[in-house]
Amino acid sequence: MASVFKRSPTSNKWSFEFRDESGRVTRRVGFRDKQETRRLASQLEREADLRRRGLIDPERERAVELSRTPMDRVIAQYMEHLSAKGSTEQHLAEVRSVLVEAVSDSGTATPSDLRAETISTHLQRLRVREVRPIGARAFNKRLGMLKSFSSWLVREGFRPANVLASISRLNEQVDKRLERRAMTDEELVRLLDSLSSVEAPTRARLAAVDRAMLYWLAVSTGLRRGEIASLTPESFSFDSRGSSVTVEAAHTKHGRRDVQPVPAAIAASLKAYLEHKEPVLPIWVIPRTSAKMLRADLVAAGIEPIDSRGRKLDFHALRHTFVSRLVSAGVQPKIAQALARHSTITLTMDRYAHVEAADTRAALETLPELRTADNGSTERPGDVSACQWICQCPRGSEGPEQSRRVRPGSLTKAESRSRKPLNSSGLDTKRPPQSARVLSEADGNRTRNHRIDSPVL
Repeated sequence: MASVFKRSPTSNKWSFEFRDESGRVTRRVGFRDKQETRRLASQLEREADLRRRGLIDPERERAVELSRTPMDRVIAQYMEHLSAKGSTEQHLAEVRSVLVEAVSDSGTATPSDLRAETISTHLQRLRVREVRPIGARAFNKRLGMLKSFSSWLVREGFRPANVLASISRLNEQVDKRLERRAMTDEELVRLLDSLSSVEAPTRARLAAVDRAMLYWLAVSTGLRRGEIASLTPESFSFDSRGSSVTVEAAHTKHGRRDVQPVPAAIAASLKAYLEHKEPVLPIWVIPRTSAKMLRADLVAAGIEPIDSRGRKLDFHALRHTFVSRLVSAGVQPKIAQALARHSTITLTMDRYAHVEAADTRAALETLPELRTADNGSTERPGDVSACQWICQCPRGSEGPEQSRRVRPGSLTKAESRSRKPLNSSGLDTKRPPQSARVLSEADGNRTRNHRIDSPVL
């Protein structure tokens, strides 16, 4: 039986002892009230007895205890899990911000409080808020982070099931808040030429020549802004086998070390540019407002940052330009996917490869012209294509150029009216008439059975 006592005469709380499921004496601190402490000791002793007799499942009890863990401690454990997997600091900060905002707005204090209804309401509230409402793509991104967190809760025993699996993604094609476009080659030349001018100003602490080389590298390799910001002169390799740039795993989106080839058209200029840079220091200190920096350079070059269809040009649009130029050059889709370092070819071809109306029109002009063989007919000259001949022949015209040709062996309307109907005198007497012949299943498309048709039989 549990015993209740005070450790010292001056103690404010009562303590108690009881035997746990293993038979060991356990001492704990109770409450200020002696009766409340005695009730707690009796409850713990009864539970220990039930466990000892096998009437309480320890795993289920552990799951209940984990589900009551404060959410701030759970999020901290999840951050340690992502960090051990190799997630970047930027990704960790983004995930932490999304989780803290979601659990705070939905009133989720412990994992047992996590509900699909409250999380869905939180995401919908973000879509209709007055200040910076999110679109379908941002909605899906946040939902993906929350679902990954919920799956981890199930694996670690905090939740029995993934309660967020029932929340559906939104159609990003219907609600596009940000649509980018690819720059044309003419626009790229104008942008780089404007930065080569001696009057080009310094923006975001980057000289004009630095920004020109930055944009040129982005559209030539497809590297992301964060990846370019991590580059040092030692990241580049120039040799006879070809030039390349290496991005370490800590700075890539998928957490793997990438070696990206550098085109020969930029390799010589890039090598001369890097000769005056410190070998171990970052080449470019790119600000987070790189979109504003590029927008100012576009306006100075006479290029509209937003076209008539509302499509924008920002720094990430340079990566779209890289993929679109690969596709326009006829590069195989699988190779374009490898150079873009995308997980799926759908992402490469559907989101990053932009096709303009001029491209589709030029593709149609490459189709071969339809021509028919010249059979010596007087109706169409041999050096005129079938399409030209059809277009030149008016409908209903007569003569050798009539558009509606008569099938060989058939009669025209005039011939059918001039011919007299056949009578009995015009029939072949050596062959019995149709009514006198014996009909059988042999008539029709199959070979005629002459033995059955014979008048002798």
